[in-house]
This record gives sequence, C-alpha cells and structure tokens, in this order.
Amino acid sequence: MIKLTCVAVVALAVTACAAPSRFEWGGYEQGLYNYYRNPETSENYIRTLERAIERGDATNRTAPGLNAELGFIHLGRGDSGLAETYFQREIQLFPESETFLSRFVGDSSSAATGDAAIDAETGETS
Repeated sequence: MIKLTCVAVVALAVTACAAPSRFEWGGYEQGLYNYYRNPETSENYIRTLERAIERGDATNRTAPGLNAELGFIHLGRGDSGLAETYFQREIQLFPESETFLSRFVGDSSSAATGDAAIDAETGETS
C-alpha cells in the first residue's frame, strides 16, 4: 500500500510540474498524420489547421508555422491569393520566417505553377 501511495504521489508531482505548451497546436499532429496517410483528407486537414489558428488567435498563442502550412496547401491547390494572405500573416506573427517566406510572397502565382525554383546551394529563386 505504501509503494502504491508513493508511486501515485510521484506521478502527481511530475504531471503537476509540467508546463503547458507555449503555443496552441490544436489537432495539428493528428491532422498532419492523417493527411500524410491519406492525402484525400486535405479538406479535414485544412479545417484542423484553421481551427488551431482560430484557437491560437483567441489566446494570442498561435503556433509557428501553422499559417505557413495552410498557405502552402492553398498554394498547391492554385489559390495563390489566399496562400499569400497566410504567408503574410505568418511573417507578421513570426518575423524570422520572412527570410524563407518572402520568396513566395508577391511571387506565389509563379511558385504555384512551378515557374519559380529555389537553388539548393544559394537559396535564391529563379
């Protein structure tokens, strides 16, 4: 009985000390897993990302990369205007992402058609 009590106290202490996540991820991990297993579930994945972003916005804890991820999905579907909106939003929330995302902002229509290529060595777009 004493061992069981000690185990329960230790388990409670460990879980009570765990800090909550700094960011709101929503169902991102499970949604991404489902999407990779079955790409036809892209509509569900889009809704998952949108809900995670909404929940993060409500608490000012939107996770980094969620807006960019949603932007890339829309870019892949040919909706460059909506993609650019999400890219700009990601840059606004996380300015460090501008280095990468600026390659797609303003030129997302050519990126969607495959006209823009990124050189692997220099990182320059062509």
